Amino acid sequence: MLPVMGDLSKDDKWMLDTVNRAMKDYTGDATKLERAIGALFMARYMGWKWIYLAHSRATVRSYEGFLGITFKDEFPAEGEGMRRSVAWKVASTVKDFWQAARGQVPEARGPNITK
Repeated sequence: MLPVMGDLSKDDKWMLDTVNRAMKDYTGDATKLERAIGALFMARYMGWKWIYLAHSRATVRSYEGFLGITFKDEFPAEGEGMRRSVAWKVASTVKDFWQAARGQVPEARGPNITK
């Protein structure tokens, strides 16, 4: 069940305000904004590092532009769902996360999650 507006936490209110602002200000292909909003909610659950493992840097930058945020500034590096990420299981074994995020580590990129 969705929370009633008066029952929203500070984080919930920030998320809704971010989405409402982005929808109000956005012009262009609405499916791009829709994907950015999905990434916003995934970052909340998975953390910003997952966003960089699941998407190209260019895509992350475009989503940040649509939403008016920077994922690294708004979310923890690893969220409660990060352990479910197939790519994170590989990326966490290397010293340089950014090598994994750039695709320089085999199988350390991708959006797949497990139970």
